[in-house]
Amino acid sequence: MVLTVLPIPLFPGEARAQDDLTHELTQIMTVNAILQKAAQEASPAGAFIIRQFIESLQKNTDCVDAPTAKPKEGQPIKAIAARLQGKEGCVRRRLMVKRIDLLARTVIKVDPNFELDQAHD
Repeated sequence: MVLTVLPIPLFPGEARAQDDLTHELTQIMTVNAILQKAAQEASPAGAFIIRQFIESLQKNTDCVDAPTAKPKEGQPIKAIAARLQGKEGCVRRRLMVKRIDLLARTVIKVDPNFELDQAHD
């Protein structure tokens, strides 16, 4: 998955999500600065650093033995990909649900062609 724009939490009440996202964005900026410095160097050490970061990007971060970053509170930080995927992810929880007023217990299916003023029977 390649993101061109990083997701920002929609509701300000989710303090933990803001903290995790801030940590992830700080980490991205730090790694970006290291990669830019390594790319400017014409040494084997710079090429090794770039290769190491490319390999780490290809690994699955949800593996059982993968180390997780932990802030001072000790709880693991939620990755950006985990924020989008799964049942509690941003896509399923907020973007694929359509609330319709005055329709008591109806089943609302996800449909990419679903218009804002339209309800399927």
